[in-house]
Amino acid sequence: MSDDSGNLQNTRRANAEDAAKRAETLIELLRYVSGWTNVPPNSLLEAQASPGHERRIPGYPISPICFFDSGQQTPTLASSPSTSVNPASPELISAEKLDGIIGKLLSSTTLSQSEARQFINVLTSPASPLRYKLQRLTELTPSHYKLLIELNPKVASDVLSYLLRSDPDRINTIIGVLMSMEFSVQCADVIRKIYKTAPSLPTAPLVTYIQHLFQICQDSSKPSMQIRHVRVTAMLVATLLNEGTIKSDDLYTEINAFCLQFSSNQATSTLFQQLKAQQSQE
Repeated sequence: MSDDSGNLQNTRRANAEDAAKRAETLIELLRYVSGWTNVPPNSLLEAQASPGHERRIPGYPISPICFFDSGQQTPTLASSPSTSVNPASPELISAEKLDGIIGKLLSSTTLSQSEARQFINVLTSPASPLRYKLQRLTELTPSHYKLLIELNPKVASDVLSYLLRSDPDRINTIIGVLMSMEFSVQCADVIRKIYKTAPSLPTAPLVTYIQHLFQICQDSSKPSMQIRHVRVTAMLVATLLNEGTIKSDDLYTEINAFCLQFSSNQATSTLFQQLKAQQSQE
C-alpha cells in the first residue's frame, strides 16, 4: 500500500513539473513572438537542432503580435524592423546620451532599441560609472507608470524594480496603476519580472491583482478577447506558482473556480493540473 502511495506522489510531482514547464514555455514563446525579447526560448532552439547540425536561431524576423488591440477581435501582425541584439558586447554610452535617454523616459517618449539596450546596460551594471545618473528616475511619478509600461515595455520592469529598491511600498501604487490599465502581455510580463527580481516584496498586492484579472476574464464581453485574457492570466498564474512567487494556498479557491469556469481553455487545464499537484505536495 505504501508503494502505491509513493508511486502516486511521484506521478503527481512529475505532472506538476511537466505542467509548470509547459506554462513557462508558453509564456516565453509569447514574449518572443510579441517582440518583447530578442532571445528565443530553449524549446525553439532545440526544435531547430538536429544530430550533426549546429543549433540556430531563426534568421527571419518575427513580427510582434498585437494581442489586445481593442479595435479588433483577432490577433494582428504589425511589421516592425528587426534589430539584432548582442548582449555579450555592451555598447558604450556617454553621460550626455544617458541624460537624454532618461529625459525621454521622464517625458513618456518611446526609446529606440539601441537606446533601450544602452540604458539597460547601465541599469543592470553595478560597476557602471554612470549609475549616479539613474537617481533622476526617482522623478517618475505614478502618472508616468502607465505610459512607461505601454511605450517602453522592454525597460519598464527594470525601471520599476530600481524604484522599488529604495521604496518597497511603491508596489501598492504600481499594482494600482496596472489595475487601471487594459490587461495585456506587457502587464503580465512586467509584474512577473518585478516579483522575480525582488522576491521579498509583499505578495498581498499581487494576490489582489490576480483576483482583479480573474474578474476581468469573467466580465469580458467579447468571446475572442475573453479567450486571450484567460490564456494569458492562466499562464501568468502558473508561472508565479512555478517560480514560488505565490503559493497555492494564497488563492486556492479563486484559482480552482477560475480553472473550472474556463475549463475549455488549454492554459487553464494546465494550471488546474499544476494547482492540484502542488496542493498535494504542500
